Amino acid sequence: MARSLDCSRARITQLLNLLSLSDQVLDRVRALGDYWSAPFVTERKFRSFLNLEHQEQIYEIETIESSSKVSE
Repeated sequence: MARSLDCSRARITQLLNLLSLSDQVLDRVRALGDYWSAPFVTERKFRSFLNLEHQEQIYEIETIESSSKVSE
């Protein structure tokens, strides 16, 4: 897979690990939409969620949602 996408195996692992986030968090991340021109949160930030318990993940995504509404 990595070879066909021209990236490293580690990169593929990082992306697939994001699928381990709870469904509720993933739905809320999708609802944030695309902010390619000026991202206010990065994939790296979401990777840090992987070490958190479900309730902590929810708290963090709520914090991000709140900050995105302020910047709109």
